[in-house]
Amino acid sequence: MKLKKEICSMIEIVLPTSADQAEINRLIEVVLKDNWIKNELMELEDGLIEEIKMKKGFVDAFVNGNKDARSFLMARHHEEIVGIIEHGPVNDTIKSCKDEALNLLQEVGTVFVLPDYQGIGLGKRLMEAVVERLAQLGETAFCIDSGYKTAQPIWTHLFGEPLYLMKDYWGPGGDHMVWKVPIAKGMNRGE
Repeated sequence: MKLKKEICSMIEIVLPTSADQAEINRLIEVVLKDNWIKNELMELEDGLIEEIKMKKGFVDAFVNGNKDARSFLMARHHEEIVGIIEHGPVNDTIKSCKDEALNLLQEVGTVFVLPDYQGIGLGKRLMEAVVERLAQLGETAFCIDSGYKTAQPIWTHLFGEPLYLMKDYWGPGGDHMVWKVPIAKGMNRGE
């Protein structure tokens, strides 16, 4: 089922609650398995299992009120959760850049959209919502990183060239990219 871009404006972006946890966990599994296939990472099945476990742990901490947890927003269309996004402290890969300024920022991560809802602008809407939330929290910039070959061109289109390009980080041809994005400029490279 391919959706039209008009659908994107009908999708509600809200904070999840504990009642949403099981459905969000299913979305995480579907999207990560799809990402692993699209990014030709199936030989790294242990990595997939660990990534699913980690993301579900983030959700569990958030919906159970852990004050230090990463924060989430979710996209809902006709009572179905079709996307999620989160922000929180920078991850270890970003810390490996050894850039203290980055370590003080919030990282935006887990921008997951169900495969049937990809390509209609929902990821961008989720990103806009989390950027607005970060601005309300007084943040002036954020980080985003990616090792997914399918996501890197999207983030480059939205945020320009990465601040750090970690060549062969995930093995030959497996580069990792890190962006620092000023909130005042937002997306589309300040346009």
